[in-house]
Amino acid sequence: MKISKTALIMSTFFTGSVVAGAIALPEVATFDSVSSAGIANSTNRTDASAMITSPAGLSAIEDLSLSIGIQYLDAASAHDGDLYGEHTTTRGKKRTVLPSAAIAQRLTDKIVLGASLHGEGGLGMKYNNGLMGGGIYREQSVEIANLHLGAAYQLNEKLSLGGALIVQNLSAELDIPLIMNSDDDSTRASFMLSAMYDFSPSTYLAINYKHATEHKLKLNIDDYRFNKEFKWPSILTVGLSHQIDEQWGVKLQTGFEEWKAYGKADDRTMKNTYHLGGAVNYTQGSWKYQVGARYDSKAMNDYDAKPDLPLVDQWAIGAGLEYTLTNKHRIGLAYEYRDLGTPDVTYSFTGGNDYVGKMTTHRLHFLSLSYAF
Repeated sequence: MKISKTALIMSTFFTGSVVAGAIALPEVATFDSVSSAGIANSTNRTDASAMITSPAGLSAIEDLSLSIGIQYLDAASAHDGDLYGEHTTTRGKKRTVLPSAAIAQRLTDKIVLGASLHGEGGLGMKYNNGLMGGGIYREQSVEIANLHLGAAYQLNEKLSLGGALIVQNLSAELDIPLIMNSDDDSTRASFMLSAMYDFSPSTYLAINYKHATEHKLKLNIDDYRFNKEFKWPSILTVGLSHQIDEQWGVKLQTGFEEWKAYGKADDRTMKNTYHLGGAVNYTQGSWKYQVGARYDSKAMNDYDAKPDLPLVDQWAIGAGLEYTLTNKHRIGLAYEYRDLGTPDVTYSFTGGNDYVGKMTTHRLHFLSLSYAF
């Protein structure tokens, strides 16, 4: 069966959002986040980076705290299959740098203020032969950046509360040679709530909730103008941190992302995703070492998968080391590998099985360098 490029593009737009292929990245450009595969985020109260992941954790800051980091992301995907009965292959890649910065200052014995800026998520790819072969799409991307302004309040010796105003910017781009090169961005506000409770000097629980954000984008194809909605999910995390002794510590985290209420990609119901993981750290002198692992459930059934980013079961592992200087400032280096899954896929744009194949590659590499005090 033959189908024109324009017909395929139009059918893709009318059956779902081609810019819906994004992923919430738990990895922040800090030692603790990347080395734990994002598991240490919810219990973070080490420095100002808590403003990003767990505002209640700011209550542990003694005076002024600063956290800066830079994260290198290497993404790759590959499809191999039949598009309208013809065998095709395509590869996608994306290499980018994601910085983060946070600052916090204690005002009183109970109140700490903070601000941060970081990459919240998204994902983009440049393709050598289109999304799934056929040479149509050259590049598509969604990038999300968050500005957080918030505070922590120490309610009593055991309980601290925190919150943040979130200003989120989403930018999207779609490049189809000879037909369109369209981009748009949207800025919306949301919020985050956080709490930490200490059971003992060595064990505490953390809960963090980040509210959903809705964006509206406008993209153009020739003389046609399309209004597309992009809905970033609510995210809830629950974490537990326990310091076994002066050297060994362990962290656990679980949570979910509420894709189900917002998804309906291609008029199909998406699922809430759940994650579970753990991290272990070891301190010896001025050095701290950490390893972590994480599992995320699939956001949609295999038959609801989309070619820009099939959201199937994922797993990740991280490792890193951090050195504390004589002035108590810390330098960290961490790496994480995330496997996004290599499912068998079937995509439909015209009512039939228009593409049948497999994702042969689908992964992310993270490398971060951080400095904090």
